[in-house]
Amino acid sequence: MINSLSGYDNVTAAGLLARMALALDDAGNPAANDRLPEEKWLRNKVRTELYATLGLKLDDESLEAIEKFADALDTASDSLLGPLDMQEALASLSKKGELPSDLYHIRIMEQVEDLYGDKYPAEHELIEATVRGPDQEQHFGDPDPGDEGRHLISMFAKHFPDPFPYRSFTLLVLAQRQGTLLTVVHSWRLYADRVNFAGVSDLVDVARRFVDVYGKDILVNGEKGRFFLTATLTKNGSTETTIEVPSKYVLDSKGRRKEVTSAVTDIYCFQQSKPAGGIVASLLMAIDRLKYLASLSAHGW
Repeated sequence: MINSLSGYDNVTAAGLLARMALALDDAGNPAANDRLPEEKWLRNKVRTELYATLGLKLDDESLEAIEKFADALDTASDSLLGPLDMQEALASLSKKGELPSDLYHIRIMEQVEDLYGDKYPAEHELIEATVRGPDQEQHFGDPDPGDEGRHLISMFAKHFPDPFPYRSFTLLVLAQRQGTLLTVVHSWRLYADRVNFAGVSDLVDVARRFVDVYGKDILVNGEKGRFFLTATLTKNGSTETTIEVPSKYVLDSKGRRKEVTSAVTDIYCFQQSKPAGGIVASLLMAIDRLKYLASLSAHGW
């Protein structure tokens, strides 16, 4: 245990060390920002202590010194989290939605990278900052006995202000958690002039408001909608669900129906297998990708 952090529990102390390590890699990363009272002072104390242990001078800013310091931070963090019993405790906190966001290992799905294209690196930083320091978060899901938590859903939201108000937005991140692994499945920018936040009850309601603006109607087993809180995808191993994007038609000059070329529709959901058989989807939604990207461009993205 690092003496400077002796007044903190292991999970809180490990979170601080994780932020220090992030700051070494990229001091501008919002996920590396202070989270504790007097954290700047604490970081200096930790640095002084570890530099002394390593036999380094405090003014040594060489690459070799920084690498040794980074390794020492990782080693100290590992010792705080401990062996399997601590990992099991962290997994238990994750299942309850109580794991401090500093300690998640974040993985972002390829579909998010595909959505944002060459601007994905900047979005990646914003996603990480939102998960590490959200303004609001919501966790739900009740794993079955023996389940590793792959069906547990987490939602995070963080406001990013801009000197030009129309460029300010709230980032909404939807992810699933499995132990200390958090897999980001969706991430969207919500602008106040497009998405009405008035009277929202929770982050599920925020997602519903987003879909109200950027969603497209789909048919799930014949039921029409663009946002389904839950939907049965299969009732058993052999019965498949039908998800369709209805075609749109216009009449040509001779009164004949002509199919309108549809926009790109992205369909998202979190799937959960039930012990009795069948698959249920949570937060099933359909998004008009081109409409969403056009909105980003209109706001100076």
